[in-house]
Amino acid sequence: MGCPLELKKGSHIRKVVGQLQAGADIADRLIPEGTAVNFQAVAAARGIHTQERKLLSRSSVQYRGRSTRVQLINCGTPLVNALAS
Repeated sequence: MGCPLELKKGSHIRKVVGQLQAGADIADRLIPEGTAVNFQAVAAARGIHTQERKLLSRSSVQYRGRSTRVQLINCGTPLVNALAS
């Protein structure tokens, strides 16, 4: 299950990670325990600085006790590409 989010120009990385975490928390409440889930946090970005890209790709989101790294894709890239990995 992916939790995609598009970065807006000027977005702060903490805010983006916080939004991804909120999505993970909602998924945790909505998906029944015992259901097989391949959770992935994916952010789509265009035109952000290299430093911000590195910071975001080093960030992680918690889902049911497991830490998942944020996957960063370029805007316009099919989401299926990120979810397939």
